[in-house]
Amino acid sequence: MTNPLYDTLFGRHAGSSAPFLYPEGAAAISYAAFLAMAARLSNAITALGLVPGDRVAAQIDKSPEALALYAACVQGGFVFLPLNTAYTPAELGYFLSDSGAKLVVASDATEARVAPLVAGTCAVVKTLNADGTGSLAALAVGQAETAPVAERGGDNLAALLYTSGTTGRSSNSPTPSAAAACSPRCARA
Repeated sequence: MTNPLYDTLFGRHAGSSAPFLYPEGAAAISYAAFLAMAARLSNAITALGLVPGDRVAAQIDKSPEALALYAACVQGGFVFLPLNTAYTPAELGYFLSDSGAKLVVASDATEARVAPLVAGTCAVVKTLNADGTGSLAALAVGQAETAPVAERGGDNLAALLYTSGTTGRSSNSPTPSAAAACSPRCARA
């Protein structure tokens, strides 16, 4: 078994010095540098005790680090749960409870609002800011720049998304790895 989502999106770029991201006001980030950032985050998440299949909820601002967190989840086999930064505490509490998230990643600015929502659960709250700082970023600094790629089949979950809830309560929409891996290929077809 392999990890088709990782292989499709990231693995094929391993070692490439070609530019991958062009952050505003900063130097370009190569594929290799990005994948090293993702590997450090994946190792940090593993160091927190998470295993493939565990959910990682993220309510953070868009940044290279946010994208690297997604790549880290794909690499480590963690199920990624992106959460809009505009969600109310009630909405956020529902998503965190319903998803069974083991790790909740917030920004330093929202950590105090998020932490009480998972009090009494097994979830850990860490921070990752748009400038690359935060408690998860600090944990990642000491980690190796390579990480194991979790074996994930097409039926294993890659992401857990929630519907908008316009006609009732939001419901989760599990996204298997095969569907997520197809998206880039299908978009090119």
